[in-house]
Amino acid sequence: MFGKTPIQLSEKRLTEINGYLKDLSCSHICHTTNKTCRGGAEVQAQEMFDRGIIPEPTVETMVNIFKGIKGLKNEIKTNTIR
Repeated sequence: MFGKTPIQLSEKRLTEINGYLKDLSCSHICHTTNKTCRGGAEVQAQEMFDRGIIPEPTVETMVNIFKGIKGLKNEIKTNTIR
């Protein structure tokens, strides 16, 4: 589907995967590394860009935005728990 060693998937399975990637309900696990699929992340970055969630359609932008949100959440927890 994606990446350097894509596997052949049925049309039904491709539709299922693209559906959950584009509705942003979850990520996709790579069949070779067992980590988040780069190609799937690229689909999600484009979808987030198209929706106006991130300013550039790149995985790096998506990751940096969410790292910033996570950092903000941690900062809020740290500053409000005494």
